[in-house]
Amino acid sequence: MLASMLEDASAQTSERVIAVLGSRLEATTRLIVGLHLKPSIRGDRRVLSKMESAKCLDDVVSAVVPDCRVGADNPLDVAVLRAQVYAAETAQASAERELSKETFRRENAAAVRHGP
Repeated sequence: MLASMLEDASAQTSERVIAVLGSRLEATTRLIVGLHLKPSIRGDRRVLSKMESAKCLDDVVSAVVPDCRVGADNPLDVAVLRAQVYAAETAQASAERELSKETFRRENAAAVRHGP
């Protein structure tokens, strides 16, 4: 009896929390998705348009996650691939920055050696 009452109270509380925070969760999801995927979707107006017009979480996900058939529609596989792409993009950007620094360092050293 007590367990049943506690389960009912828990269910009612969960429903209230979801009702109150539902729109905030969608906004938070938009922010998180935008922050994580922005480099890979920058300039893609189709994706940005779909993202702006999304009305629910499923719309947000479908706007930013392409309809690819990786691993028999396994969302975890898609997430892993996205993480790998993001990591590769980050590593590439870091390597390009280091290359630029090294190039400038060598050019400056050569200019100092040869003088004006």
